[in-house]
Amino acid sequence: MVCLVGHHEGGLTAGRQRELAAELAALFGDDRVHLLQLFLRPAPPNRLQARPLPPGEREKTTRGRSLLFIAAGLATATSIGIDVPLFVPENGFIGINVPLTAARSGSLSTRTTHPFFLDRLQEALVRLGIGTGIHNPFRLRTKGEVVVGSRNLGVLAELAPRSLSCSHPEAGRYFELPQGNCGYCYPCIIRRASLHHAGLDTPKGYALDVLKKRGFIDSSSHRTEAVRAVVRSLGRRHVWSDVLRNGPIPAEDRATFDGVYRRGRQEILDWLSTASDRRLTSRLPASLS
Repeated sequence: MVCLVGHHEGGLTAGRQRELAAELAALFGDDRVHLLQLFLRPAPPNRLQARPLPPGEREKTTRGRSLLFIAAGLATATSIGIDVPLFVPENGFIGINVPLTAARSGSLSTRTTHPFFLDRLQEALVRLGIGTGIHNPFRLRTKGEVVVGSRNLGVLAELAPRSLSCSHPEAGRYFELPQGNCGYCYPCIIRRASLHHAGLDTPKGYALDVLKKRGFIDSSSHRTEAVRAVVRSLGRRHVWSDVLRNGPIPAEDRATFDGVYRRGRQEILDWLSTASDRRLTSRLPASLS
């Protein structure tokens, strides 16, 4: 049995999780797919708390989300059995999550599946006597390679348009755009590039198609920040130490992760190069250095 742990704060995400889990259960059997949904978000001040935080000290950001995600999975795994493993299936390109710009360094870049974070967390679990093993089977693949390596591309092609990868799936309502995958945030860019790598990319289901939105790259609005940052990063000369910018990596793994990073960048460039907007393609490098 596979237990899918779904974290959400309400809105679209919860419904999509249930919809996709139901489709998987119909395909593979109700006894093999189970969804556990957890409604988790920063709690408002509560005077009944045993130890309430001082005024102004409550954390209002989501910078602790990496630990929150893993903790939800660990709690679920240990509740099933002491030796039940936790799988965190994330591609290595996003795992090391090299900051696109200097402004995205530090706490502004997540490290949910960064090898250093997972290794230290696993070490802490061992010291606490918790036997749950944390595994990322895709740690050395790009997202495009994960998609291509799917054992059932037909099912993936059918369900992918109904899934959410967006960092702000409900933001479209503020711009009178459909809610769902926005199409212009960094996760949406990685998503479309990976599907393009497998020949499955389509603009259907995205609020904006950045490949065809004329003059999109020239806008200074926050909606174009990720696209502009990606284009600038592709033009920056690559050095092997880039993979260390978001955290240390064991010396024996650096060359491997450097290869993952290079291939991931190439997937993005290949996808962006198909744009019909010449203002966008004119800013892309002919090849990656």
